Amino acid sequence: MSRTIDEEYLELFFDELLSEKEVPYRALKALFGYLRGVFDKSIRDGLIESNPCLKIDLPLYKRRCKQAIVKMPEERTFSQSEKNRLINSLNKKRKERPDDVLPYAVELALYTGMRVGELSGLMWNDIDEVNKRIIIRHSEKLNRLTNTFYISTPKNGKTRIIEPAPFVMEVLKKHRADQQAQKKRARDLWNEGEFPNLVFTHADGSHLNQWFVCRTFQSYLAKAGLPRHRMHDLRHTFAVNSIMAGDDIKTLQENMGHYSAAFTLDRYGHVTPTMRRESANRMQAFISNLTTESG
Repeated sequence: MSRTIDEEYLELFFDELLSEKEVPYRALKALFGYLRGVFDKSIRDGLIESNPCLKIDLPLYKRRCKQAIVKMPEERTFSQSEKNRLINSLNKKRKERPDDVLPYAVELALYTGMRVGELSGLMWNDIDEVNKRIIIRHSEKLNRLTNTFYISTPKNGKTRIIEPAPFVMEVLKKHRADQQAQKKRARDLWNEGEFPNLVFTHADGSHLNQWFVCRTFQSYLAKAGLPRHRMHDLRHTFAVNSIMAGDDIKTLQENMGHYSAAFTLDRYGHVTPTMRRESANRMQAFISNLTTESG
């Protein structure tokens, strides 16, 4: 017996789902977004008149979802020793497999704070070798209805310019030379498909999507003997390192592509244990100086 999918039906569906399984709220939101997209398309196709998802108050289900483990900011950041081990592992990987481009992508994320979608959507015409800068105007995104990737604008729809350290531009220059040599060897087998001119590709020139990047990144961490980190934690590490190096919040906001400096300050303006110790040492020096002068 068929039944119309309305608000009541969806509520029963979510109730049954959360009764049978432990579902993280993030996964529930993704499912809800998918369903909403399906119903929106059904409206456009003239199959239904209204979207039942609009009558569902999703946040009410949050307390019934599996609670996410919230990490402290310093737990999400790579420590100096972890960064050293990661870089050493990437260098070793490059020697073992010169055709593997992902070590370059990981380094770029660590040294520029680029999002993984921005790495997957980065094109060579976004690299300004003359002015030594990277123009972020593309980002790879997922169409959840078709489960396919496409290239669009960055998050918030804002193009931004990153002026990285000279070392980063040298890394990109070397990678470009390696890719050109790889393309020459592949000849007619080089296949860029519908994503031409990408900086990071598979060995045959085909599109390298962010799912593959994230999975491979986990294998790099495992081989380096490092704990599990998200690819996004490289971006977080860049932000914290920038603050520790003396960058002001406004500059960091522009480099990160955030919509406001207030968001950047709230998200990345925390202090790490190292920063706390340095603050304590500065205060100790200040107190010692006062004591010396009064004596």
